Amino acid sequence: MHRAVNNLRHQGINDIIMLTGDKRTVAREMARRLKLNWYHAEALPEDKAFYVKRYGRTGAVMMVGDGINAPALAHAHVGVTMGLNEQTLLQKPVTLLLRLITQKCFLS
Repeated sequence: MHRAVNNLRHQGINDIIMLTGDKRTVAREMARRLKLNWYHAEALPEDKAFYVKRYGRTGAVMMVGDGINAPALAHAHVGVTMGLNEQTLLQKPVTLLLRLITQKCFLS
């Protein structure tokens, strides 16, 4: 993940926020290692959707996550997912892009 974050920064995307279901201590350490300024820990899928909608009011949001985060992915301007299955795709449409220059990026 460190390489992915560095590649985003190299593309000019510096406003990166981590949304994770992990405990606060784990999230804080991961954020420190990735040199992230912001993170939200112990977030459920619906919490992640809330944050994506909230941050989306002030700029374009790209969300990167797995299929369980379909609600948050659906609210993002661009959703990039790993592990997407047909059932998830039928529940929430997701846009997949290989490259994007945006203002905010979430990692989940």
